[in-house]
Amino acid sequence: MSGGGTSHRVNGIIVQPKSQSCLPPQPPSAVSKADKKRSIPSSSDLLPIYSVGKREGPPAIKPADLSDTLAGANILVQRRNHVWIMTRMLEPCDQTISSWTGFNIMTRDRVQVTEDVVGYCATINAPATDMATVQKILREALNIMSSLQLERIPVVLDQALFAKATEIAWKDVDRYGRIVLMMGNFHTICNFMSSIGKMFGDAGLRDVAVESGVIAEGSINKGSAKASNTTVLCDSTS
Repeated sequence: MSGGGTSHRVNGIIVQPKSQSCLPPQPPSAVSKADKKRSIPSSSDLLPIYSVGKREGPPAIKPADLSDTLAGANILVQRRNHVWIMTRMLEPCDQTISSWTGFNIMTRDRVQVTEDVVGYCATINAPATDMATVQKILREALNIMSSLQLERIPVVLDQALFAKATEIAWKDVDRYGRIVLMMGNFHTICNFMSSIGKMFGDAGLRDVAVESGVIAEGSINKGSAKASNTTVLCDSTS
């Protein structure tokens, strides 16, 4: 089952910070029901064939060289976390300090939030599991980076596409080296929970989760992998 000839397609969005303009904001145009499209014209464009060949491993990890601005921000975050930990330890029973998220929201209430502009990329009418489709995604990212005159461009993918994209990028570092491949927050958290389950599963975490009734014995292996409901339930009660 390759997915060829089906209605599988890949959709993407592009997010940019909103720039200041001297033009007044334009009201959204009204769309009548008669003008709404009820079908999408099919595209007969064939994607270039991608030859997998010999796989390449990840490049050597180099230590990050933080600029003075980033280094100062890192020190500020460490100090804020230290203050939060110390204040939480003052009254462990009658807790009056917010959780980590609430504390950071309260200490960042004066930070100005800028609006982003979201645009929709062209739809790729091809199965997402095909390596040629992933290659097309990376090439479109290079075109966007070139048109916006950027030095680098981040591309956020889900776990399945991320694995295929890294395989392509590692084989052709000269072409795709300026693309920063990132995995989405959901799959990042799933991998983080999976690591916790593998590290502490035999140290009592499995027994605590089952005996407390949080997770059924038949679902304990799913709680640390990709079952989102079970993972969130286990995390919220920890």
